Amino acid sequence: MRKLLPLLLLLLPLLGAATCQIRRPYAPPTSEAVLKWLEHRHVTSARVESKMTQREGGNEVKATVRFIVAKGARLRFDAVSPFDSPLSTLVANGTEFTLVDARNNRHYYGPAKACNLARLLRVQLDADAILRLVSGSTPLIGHRKVALYWDGNKGQEVLMLAEGPLRQMIRLQPIGRTKRWDLTRSTIWRANKIVLDIQATDHQLVQGQRVPHRLRISQPQLKRAIDIVYRRIELNPTNLSAEAFVLMEPEGLPSQRLDCAGAAPAQ
Repeated sequence: MRKLLPLLLLLLPLLGAATCQIRRPYAPPTSEAVLKWLEHRHVTSARVESKMTQREGGNEVKATVRFIVAKGARLRFDAVSPFDSPLSTLVANGTEFTLVDARNNRHYYGPAKACNLARLLRVQLDADAILRLVSGSTPLIGHRKVALYWDGNKGQEVLMLAEGPLRQMIRLQPIGRTKRWDLTRSTIWRANKIVLDIQATDHQLVQGQRVPHRLRISQPQLKRAIDIVYRRIELNPTNLSAEAFVLMEPEGLPSQRLDCAGAAPAQ
């Protein structure tokens, strides 16, 4: 027993750590208050320069992507080479999109649906969902059931949403003792299969608001994922030009209308 005593003394702190629960640093919030915080981020537009890594199947593509996103489902993506030459440009004005693929000398156009925006972004997200992610929030499913609980093991708020076959779990890390949080993960299931998984890290203060500078977005059913690392980000830029979202009319390029069915994604 004397020989075992030193070992037991060493194990006691570890055993205590395994059973220790982290307490909320504030009074319990309501699920409605947390939802309101997620939905009102006071970001109406953003300008971002990022390094993006796209994965589909066993393929991986890296590029510098500059994008502008604004309320009203307006979006512009410019993918450029390491030598700053344009590779692809996608513009959506809220209803229609156009994509100029400089590498393959092709022009695509059609409705600005998430499946069409994925022809450049790879994962299927609409412009409003992208704006939410840039602002530090997450896309939210329509829901009739809402529940909030505290995960004492990780010290996080966990918000659960559900309607029909759809479920969503949102994890939020408290910022100090205030009822403000960093989004760390958002996962959506349909019939127990993950359709969208978002992981957010490296939160930094930008113009008075904390936003993640690293995002990993995956859609396992489509075998697609992207990693986004922000190099520069500007929230609510005052010098945002409306011309950034004007649909382009390229000359001399073969054009193809895409309606998300029967057409291969642009590469």
